[in-house]
Amino acid sequence: MVLYSPSQNGIAERMNHTLVELAQVMLIAANLPEFLWELAISHTAYLRNRAYTKAAPGVTPYKRWLGKKPNVSHLCEFGTPVWILSQGLNVL
Repeated sequence: MVLYSPSQNGIAERMNHTLVELAQVMLIAANLPEFLWELAISHTAYLRNRAYTKAAPGVTPYKRWLGKKPNVSHLCEFGTPVWILSQGLNVL
């Protein structure tokens, strides 16, 4: 047994692998550059916590952790065009 080895925590390693795969697919599907991988993984983890799983049928990880139903009304498709509004003293 090797302490702090990734091979000792197969469940977490499998989830990390799943998040990376989903993020890659989202970037390819949205035709986005690879430097956005960190945002894609963050978005994927956010979605996975609000989706049902086989491990806990009928309840999301979010609800099990916080005890309340997640609000998903604000979600948009990954890669949706956005506009950034500049605010402050240097507004042109």
